[in-house]
Amino acid sequence: GLPVTSIFSPSLTDTNTLRLALLQVVDEIVNKAKAKGAIANVPDITSIPYFTTIKYNGVVLSKSKADTLNMLDTLAHIHWKEGANGFLIVDSSSPGNIRHATAKDYVLLSTPSDSLRCAGWGVRIDKPLKDTYVLDEQESSLVNIHTNSYNTSIANIAATYGLAHVDINRLMKNLVSGIIYNGISLNATYISGGAFSLDGVHPNARGYAMVANEFIKAINAKYKSTIPSVDASKYQGIIFP
Repeated sequence: GLPVTSIFSPSLTDTNTLRLALLQVVDEIVNKAKAKGAIANVPDITSIPYFTTIKYNGVVLSKSKADTLNMLDTLAHIHWKEGANGFLIVDSSSPGNIRHATAKDYVLLSTPSDSLRCAGWGVRIDKPLKDTYVLDEQESSLVNIHTNSYNTSIANIAATYGLAHVDINRLMKNLVSGIIYNGISLNATYISGGAFSLDGVHPNARGYAMVANEFIKAINAKYKSTIPSVDASKYQGIIFP
């Protein structure tokens, strides 16, 4: 999968570089080792709890509090209203280098929650959320473009070399809206959704059982095999003290 830290590096892996590297590996396996196999695509990272747990509009204000902030703030484009408001985030293209977050921005799970609640982070104009804690619209668009390109290459390579193609991206997207899996209700909500570990990135044991079943399903379909699926209900989710 795509490492979370890579989105903050100067550049993502070049799409053609990835394609050529995969071609080399797959060719070694299929044509030289004469082996069969399965290849999985890359999940959309914005479908996992690390990017979706803290909502972009998490500043909920009463009318009096909104009015007070509007009197104190000196930037004309910063405006607070009663109800849910976007956090203030750093953006070098905006006046004063800050703006309200929108639905196309993602506040990361690693953002200190106590600082959001008690220290004015994302509310005071002198404490906008730094780039470290936000996947902004431009970054998420770039990640999406690369992910789509990677997945196109992976699908084409699977077809060219006769490999089973495992659509993990679809599985993760389905989890966002929620699914019934082996009789268990699962979704991508942090902790209570039941599919992800506490880091909000990796599946828990139950989630990995679902991933295993996706591989098994793709392998059985491609090679007419009869590998039995696993019972996800027998694997642990999050255990509370």
